[in-house]
Amino acid sequence: MLGGNFDREVFTAEFARQHLTVRQRADGRGQKGQNYTDRESEKLGSWEEVSEEQDLALDIWVSSGLERQKAIAIFQNAGIPNHRLHLDYRAVDTVTNFSTLVPDFKRRNIRHVYLLTSDFHLPRANAIASIILGSQGITFTSIAIPSGDPPESKWRIARDMARSLLWVVTRQTGR
Repeated sequence: MLGGNFDREVFTAEFARQHLTVRQRADGRGQKGQNYTDRESEKLGSWEEVSEEQDLALDIWVSSGLERQKAIAIFQNAGIPNHRLHLDYRAVDTVTNFSTLVPDFKRRNIRHVYLLTSDFHLPRANAIASIILGSQGITFTSIAIPSGDPPESKWRIARDMARSLLWVVTRQTGR
C-alpha cells in the first residue's frame, strides 16, 4: 500500500483481513499472490497433476504510511498479526515508494504484489510500477481505494515515468 492517508490504511487492513491467505500451486505454475478459480486452474492443467496446493500468508507492505503506532493499531484492530506487517518509511515520493522496496521484494522472492492506493493516484502509481517493478520481473494487481478526488495531471505521470526509467538505468531517481 502506498501511504498517504488514514483511509488507505483502513482499506488495506480490511483488504488484508479478507484475503488472509493466497494459493500457489505446488508445481510452481501460477504466481505467488494470485488465487486461481477452477476455470483458471483448467488452463494451467488439472489439480491432480500437482502434489498439493499451498496456502501462503499474505504479507502487508506499507510504504510511507501513517506513524508506526497508528498503523500498527489499525492492522491489529483488523486482526492482522504484526509479523505479517512491514512498515517502511524510506520513501519520500511515489517513485521511491517502489524503488526502495524492490530490493526487499527480490530478497524475499516476491514476484507479484497487490498495489493499493487512492483512485486519483492509481494512474501514476500504475505507470511507475509498470516500469520499476516490471523491470525486476515483479507483476502487480492494482486495487483502487475510493477517494472522490480528481485524477493527477498527465504532467506528473510523465515526469515520474521519466524518473522511473532513470532508476532502471542508474538506480537513481533524480530526486
